[in-house]
Amino acid sequence: GDGRPDIVLLVKHASRGKEGIAILSRANVSNYVLGAGTPSVNDGDDVAWIDFWNVEGRGALLRSQGAVRLRADGLFVAKEGSGSALIYIENGKAKWQQQGD
Repeated sequence: GDGRPDIVLLVKHASRGKEGIAILSRANVSNYVLGAGTPSVNDGDDVAWIDFWNVEGRGALLRSQGAVRLRADGLFVAKEGSGSALIYIENGKAKWQQQGD
């Protein structure tokens, strides 16, 4: 919500080899690492399963297991032919909403 673009990177834990997503706030309010050897929003500690991701813009209405209108940009992650989810930040915490199986 600050109007400044954030940065999202694919990261890998050096010794464990597990992949994660780093979300870096340009406003330096909060930074998040999801996965990379640490249990995160979906209880997984490795996001190597993700084939692709894209940004869902602020205000988008997403429906799956309940409707969510994004107050800020979110990250849509998916594995082709399998599951997908939306990752977004709400009240300073990363949230995960399953979109499909």
